[in-house]
Amino acid sequence: MKSLEMERPMDSWNDERLDELSRRMDAGFKELREEMREGFAKVDKRFEQVDRRFEQVDKRFEQVDKRFEQVDKRFEQVDKRFERLYYAMITASFGLVASVVLAVAFG
Repeated sequence: MKSLEMERPMDSWNDERLDELSRRMDAGFKELREEMREGFAKVDKRFEQVDRRFEQVDKRFEQVDKRFEQVDKRFEQVDKRFERLYYAMITASFGLVASVVLAVAFG
């Protein structure tokens, strides 16, 4: 039961006790630094994985951009066809109006 008894608080510290405390604290901080280094190394590895994933996503977006460029070119062709159709309809309308006017005037 003696091990369960609390130590008496020390009223004074001698050099040996201070040195021992300093060594114990240094050892504890060294252990903590190593744990932190290991933790940061794990975090760095995770960031490397994330970077690789973003590179893959960037490549996919580049492919999508190329596809959209092709779609844009096709829409430009469709737009040109509609413009030609529009001009043809206007020309036909003027011709029809002119024919009706001439038919009424000389008919």
